[in-house]
Amino acid sequence: MAIIAFVSPKGSPGVTTTALACTLSWHSRVVLAECDPAGGSLMAGYLGGALEGPRGIGELAVSELRDGRLEQDFWGQLVDLDAPKRQRLLLPGLANPAQAGSLTPLWGRFADFFTRLEHENPGFDVLADCGRLHVANPPWPILRAASAVLVVTSARLPDLSNAAATLEAIGRDLRDNGVPPGTVRLVVVGGGHGKGEISRALGVPVAAHLPIDRQTAQVLSYGGTVRGRRPLMRAAAALEMPVRSMVDRRRARSTWNTTAVPMPPMPQPAPPATHQAAPASHQAAPASHQAAPASHQAAPASHQIPTAPQQQVHAAAQQVPPVSRNGQPTPQQGSPAAQQGPPAAQQASSAAQQVSSAGQSASSASHQATPDLRPGPPTSPAAPPASSGARQETPVPQQPAPASQWAPHVPQQQSRPASPPAPPTRNGTPNGSHPAPDGPITEELPRAV
Repeated sequence: MAIIAFVSPKGSPGVTTTALACTLSWHSRVVLAECDPAGGSLMAGYLGGALEGPRGIGELAVSELRDGRLEQDFWGQLVDLDAPKRQRLLLPGLANPAQAGSLTPLWGRFADFFTRLEHENPGFDVLADCGRLHVANPPWPILRAASAVLVVTSARLPDLSNAAATLEAIGRDLRDNGVPPGTVRLVVVGGGHGKGEISRALGVPVAAHLPIDRQTAQVLSYGGTVRGRRPLMRAAAALEMPVRSMVDRRRARSTWNTTAVPMPPMPQPAPPATHQAAPASHQAAPASHQAAPASHQAAPASHQIPTAPQQQVHAAAQQVPPVSRNGQPTPQQGSPAAQQGPPAAQQASSAAQQVSSAGQSASSASHQATPDLRPGPPTSPAAPPASSGARQETPVPQQPAPASQWAPHVPQQQSRPASPPAPPTRNGTPNGSHPAPDGPITEELPRAV
């Protein structure tokens, strides 16, 4: 447990008696150090002056100031209270309070050394009797290094009032020096106010309540045989467990706060070279995918090439005049021949179907042909055969035009034979005085009334 400091307010006796009772009743190895600047009392009281020669913290201070031999001379200044077991040791206090000034620069040195005693082999806990704090040169470094500070006071109102002032001074000093809260506890001696009432009034938990045992207190103050079954000794022995639990909780909390600090992020190691080469292969994949649209884009061009010849075929088919079966031109809409009856309309319909089939054949031939994009000399389409009086149909090109000339072959307009004389009318006169023109008849006949 390292250091357990015992402090007494003004006018409250019993702090040295309580510390000695804990030293004689606790189960661990204990060193009781009298750090009261007002001087020690156990050498003349409990030990009855049986030891000869100077011994104690005063001689140890002189050795440290002169030669720096605190560690070497410490064990020679101790008194075995339970000889020869050396489990309950005593470091006597100052014999002369005037020497307290020489201890002021050494309190910090003593505090560090007492803290290391826990880790010795064997280890010892240090119970420091710091006495009253309202004196010159109080041992504040011992209280700051302590794992627990026990303020011993009586349960009467005047002593509790003085304890409030002492608690305020201890709390202020610990806060100013960065000591975590929760170190201070109260030890109430005798009857009076209850533990809960005292704890709420002073704002500090009560660790234990020690009974008034005048017989045991008489032995601890002036020497004699200590009986472990006495109420004071049993209450002092019971104080060990709550104090140890409090120290363990504070240490666990301190350790948790230290480990809970977030650590900086660790740098990530570089990936192996085999993993670095993988992105290159993945990056090359988009190139192959990007080339695909080019092939898809070229496809519509091949389909779009026959579009112009197809339009020209239909335009040429519209320019070709309809031809009847006997080689005579089919009268168009609005001509006198178109109004003669159903035979002329059937002839015009059959001629239009032939022209349409010719256009579709030319369009299909142009789609089936594979376009050749290489430049070449233009070729002229073959001349159509000479026209005759016999029935002739519109020729259909059997082969597609070369790649350099996408316009399909358009047959030339054939010469038509002379139109027969117009039939006479009812009055014997010819229908009109002018011969029938070569082109389509556009003059309309007078309608019969």
